Amino acid sequence: MGVIGYGGRVAWAWGGKLAGQKLVPISVVANNPLRIEQRKRGEQKFKVPVWFEAVAGGRTPMCQAITEAASALAEFIRTYPNSYPSMVFNITDGKATDGNPELPAFKLRALKTTDGNVLFFNAHLSSKEARPIEYPSSATELPDAEAVRLFKMSSVLPPKWREAARAEKFKVNENTRGFVFNADLNALIRFLDIGTRPNR
Repeated sequence: MGVIGYGGRVAWAWGGKLAGQKLVPISVVANNPLRIEQRKRGEQKFKVPVWFEAVAGGRTPMCQAITEAASALAEFIRTYPNSYPSMVFNITDGKATDGNPELPAFKLRALKTTDGNVLFFNAHLSSKEARPIEYPSSATELPDAEAVRLFKMSSVLPPKWREAARAEKFKVNENTRGFVFNADLNALIRFLDIGTRPNR
């Protein structure tokens, strides 16, 4: 598992003992949070592990971030060529400031193990007041050029993913892509959950 931030500059985002590392086994991630925060929901208190600090900047170098992800995955696939296809989730405001991200996204999706191509999914968190759209099958209902571009960059859902999405009452077909637009926090969590479920 790895986390790349590109809020102003591109960097691997792990903090604490994991700082400076790229792809890390999930067991190592689980045992090395940056810190544990105590939060409260109603009268209930609970502890939440935090692994990195969120950073926002003026630029969004998405092309560079996707290229960095592709480089790390290419190295991983050379080491583990028979592994389950890697999954990449891009959470963004949608507007790259360093060029057209479609080409680096194409190169990312072209990477593959013996079990299939890398899967690339996008969550577009737009500042526009537009209704949420989850798992569209075409770009016609999307509200702007950035959303259309991210839809085109996203992988078509493989059959097992479609089954998982249908179990959550989504209407999907063979053209449905791993893309959500203006999803709220609960929908975003559900998006990530569906994306990782077929590997369980």
